[in-house]
Amino acid sequence: MVKYKDQIVDCKWINDPKQEEVIQLKAKVEELQEEFAEDERFLKEQIKDKDLKIENLEYLQGMDKELIQTLQGKVNELQNRVDAALSHLGDVNFPPDYEDAWESFYKAEQALKGEADD
Repeated sequence: MVKYKDQIVDCKWINDPKQEEVIQLKAKVEELQEEFAEDERFLKEQIKDKDLKIENLEYLQGMDKELIQTLQGKVNELQNRVDAALSHLGDVNFPPDYEDAWESFYKAEQALKGEADD
């Protein structure tokens, strides 16, 4: 007896002795085709999942680049403020002329706040 297409076939009633082998081979082929189809569906799902993860990583990488550029711009702005404040403080002579010194201190403070008139 052989199972073929969800039917049990009694091979003793088949005249050709090779027919039983053919039926068994056809059943095995169908079984393998079903396994292959399941594997193919699984692999396609895995590929889809990986593609989604890659898209997410690329998106995050773009966001990181934008953030880095923004932070670099802020660092540059702050460095410019510090440089301007230091230049104002460098204008103070020693012994200081107090009026000029206070003006330099004020300008340095304004430069650090980002409010410099220069």
